[in-house]
Amino acid sequence: MGWVWSDPWHFQRPSKRPLALLGGPGTWWLHEIRDGLRISQWRAAAARRKDMQGLDTDYGVDRLASMALMRQRKTAPRDKARLQSLLSGSLRLQDRLHVAKIVDSPVCQFCHGANETVSHFLYECPAWQSIRQEYPTPAAHLRADWPPCTLECGIMLEPPELAQWADQGASDVAIYADAQELEQKIEEVAGDIVPVAAPQRTIVWTDGASTNNADCRLRRAGCGVFFACRDERNVSCSLPGRQQTNQRAELNAVVLALQAHAGPMQVRSDSEYVVDGANHLIQHKRLRAVEENKDLWQTLASELDQRPPDHVQFQWVKGHAKAIDVARGRTTAVDKCGNDAADLLATAGARLHAAPQDLIDAAKQNHEQATAIHALFLRLMTEREMRESAMGLHAGDEGDDEEGRLLQLPELPPEMPEPVANESAALWIPSDPG
Repeated sequence: MGWVWSDPWHFQRPSKRPLALLGGPGTWWLHEIRDGLRISQWRAAAARRKDMQGLDTDYGVDRLASMALMRQRKTAPRDKARLQSLLSGSLRLQDRLHVAKIVDSPVCQFCHGANETVSHFLYECPAWQSIRQEYPTPAAHLRADWPPCTLECGIMLEPPELAQWADQGASDVAIYADAQELEQKIEEVAGDIVPVAAPQRTIVWTDGASTNNADCRLRRAGCGVFFACRDERNVSCSLPGRQQTNQRAELNAVVLALQAHAGPMQVRSDSEYVVDGANHLIQHKRLRAVEENKDLWQTLASELDQRPPDHVQFQWVKGHAKAIDVARGRTTAVDKCGNDAADLLATAGARLHAAPQDLIDAAKQNHEQATAIHALFLRLMTEREMRESAMGLHAGDEGDDEEGRLLQLPELPPEMPEPVANESAALWIPSDPG
């Protein structure tokens, strides 16, 4: 993977922070291993194949952008298969089939003017020019200085500034929000709460929140702990550590609540993940067989072990409740206000280390470019298959009919321009890199 074991505790990685062997959740460490393996395989592909050149980068592939259209629910299974052929560089065109000795000629069967390479099919062949003109947005996005892996396979590379920021990760120390700025907002949503709502127990509401959930590179989480208005034990902070998820923030908020109050308490959370796991821990005196966030679960278990039995209770409450939920008995007015206040604290904590807007814009632009370009390429592949079927030509059989006779290629329609091979006028990609 190109890593160097420079000292007993760290791996040095090209263009990335050193990877610590100890510390941090195991799931995050395994993610870094998988990412390193992906980058090494992409480099090998770039060295082996011309259409994959450009993948030999230290930052790798923008997988979210490259897979955006394929992962959409509305994309049909057949279209997903077409996109997979594109991304893997396995389009069955005449030039490729000729090299494999499946067909006799590499010449394009739709214009007869040049070999049917990927570049010819996507950008040059006059048979598909009318389709390209229906998609002006991809024409504006495509750049001639992009590497072959993008132009021929539609693989988008990771923006360097985004990869570098994501590699920095969140601080290992939580950043705490200014409570004074939040007090007025908290009082607006929870001013009527009675601090103690259960006999001889202190009620505390906890919550976790995260920003930019759709992009794990940009996602940052925060924790909220609410006892009562203007209570010094209230917490609003960022989630420390490299792994930034909402569930981890929810669990960390519970740990912070236990550390803030030593007496009997009831923790109320809208996270079934946290409440079910904590109740299982109390009942069975052991963790569930889960690897995710194991370090925090062990910290929670240690906090509970230091307390008498039944000292801490956990209760689930409905999150983001509305007035109608209170009216219909789905939650209480007190729990609605307490959960809203905890959510406000958690959201403020997540914003303390949110991604800069320019990085959000860079990720969005890459996503939009990939989606627009793939939509065009998908349309071209679909139309080509339909035209090939209508012409009686099928990849691999060279157009043989049922009796074994070679089917003649039809003449070009009168309205179709004569093919022009290897001239700049036939190129669809703009030559200006801008």
